Amino acid sequence: GDETPAVVDLLTGGFTVADDAVPATVVDLAARRHIEIEELGGRVFLRPRRHGSHTDELLTAYERRVLDNIERHTVDGRAPAEAITIGPDGVSKRWSNSFVREVNQHAQSLGLCHRRFDLKHIAIVWAIVVLAAGPSWVVAQASPRTTDPTGWGSIGNLLVGLGFLVGFALVWIAQRVSRSNAQRDTADGRTAAAHWL
Repeated sequence: GDETPAVVDLLTGGFTVADDAVPATVVDLAARRHIEIEELGGRVFLRPRRHGSHTDELLTAYERRVLDNIERHTVDGRAPAEAITIGPDGVSKRWSNSFVREVNQHAQSLGLCHRRFDLKHIAIVWAIVVLAAGPSWVVAQASPRTTDPTGWGSIGNLLVGLGFLVGFALVWIAQRVSRSNAQRDTADGRTAAAHWL
């Protein structure tokens, strides 16, 4: 098929990019002679190839990301295979999220999927957040105030606290929906997934 291994991983994984997509991309880059895979002393190393006609081949954004990461970790012409997955806290997660986003965008450009949550869904979720903030504000304004430390458990205070908790939960949900990389299949995507499965 015409799909890259990372896109195939998306298609066959329920339209979610799994951890297999990165090593599959590495093996594919090796098959296309962008890198060499070597075993030395029981460890696997990746050697970028900087010469030959392969440099004229157009790479996708996520293939370039993987190749750049390998080159960044190269010492004496080789990078340990673990370099594509390890790093300081937050760096690997950020790198992986970018990789997933680029695979999703490529699959979308091929007409195989689209975002599960589009602008309409995001607008609805944030509208609910705004609407939920109204009652919390009204309760907070209407609740009696006291300086008595034993009065913290009044109904008004409990309602205000509950309102803020619900508000924080709704904001958290809205942020998750807004930042979600979740994809939905298209007719072409289902056909391609069936082929690969």
